[in-house]
Amino acid sequence: MPLLDPMLPPQTIPPHLPHRSLPLRLDRGFRPLLSQTGRGVRHTAKLALVFLGLMGWIGCTGTQTKTDANTPAASKFVAQEAAPAPRFQLRDLRGETHSLDALRGKVVLLNFWATWCAPCLKELPHFQKMHEQYKAQGLEIVTVSVDEAQTVAQVGPLINRYGYSFRVLLDTEGRVVTQYNPNRHNPFSALIDHKGNLRMTHQGYTPGDEIEMEKKVKLLLQEAAAK
Repeated sequence: MPLLDPMLPPQTIPPHLPHRSLPLRLDRGFRPLLSQTGRGVRHTAKLALVFLGLMGWIGCTGTQTKTDANTPAASKFVAQEAAPAPRFQLRDLRGETHSLDALRGKVVLLNFWATWCAPCLKELPHFQKMHEQYKAQGLEIVTVSVDEAQTVAQVGPLINRYGYSFRVLLDTEGRVVTQYNPNRHNPFSALIDHKGNLRMTHQGYTPGDEIEMEKKVKLLLQEAAAK
């Protein structure tokens, strides 16, 4: 008896073949296809995971969106030619106004962050440690939340939950962050010397960056002490 080719379309099946042979041959013919389908599902799942990873990599950039959640652009420190840092006034969590001019004479570590930016939240504890260790030597840490209207209410509870005591200001309209960081990659930090000059910027956060940041803070504190 001739064997049925499973790739033949229905109309080409020889009519003299017993009907019972069809399911047997079709079953055998479709097993590889079913196996391939299983592999296809797994492959599709892998692609979905890669896509989600890429969405996370887009991360803490630009204006606030649902994708602004996990990973910022690559971490990097950039030295700046000494020039006056952009001046600003912002309100804190109690509604009191603070200005950069009022901090003249101190070394200022200015950090832009958001409650929806995971790398930002990983970096904040290190700022708290530096705040406690170097405040008496003239370091002023100023963190500026760039949370917009839909999430700004989460800033206060988060600060209270972790007991942060550094200064926290609100830039809900993004007026100040765009002066320092037009691309709005978060987190973003700026080091300002005791004369009010911008000396260094730091974009992103990778574990270990706090060590390099502390070194640069100490150098500026030494400059201020030697004035």
